[in-house]
Amino acid sequence: MERKCCPFLTFTVIASNEEEPILLELTGTEEAKAFLRTEIQEKIEFITKVDEEH
Repeated sequence: MERKCCPFLTFTVIASNEEEPILLELTGTEEAKAFLRTEIQEKIEFITKVDEEH
């Protein structure tokens, strides 16, 4: 699904062990970074806030 939505991004899932969080790394060009900053910044702030509360 991600490839259809955002073919300009590379998605990497990082899972170290059961005690560490699973990380989703998004990489791409400067244009991709600008897209992420403008389109999902609010969601990132929400996720970060929820994570800090737990």
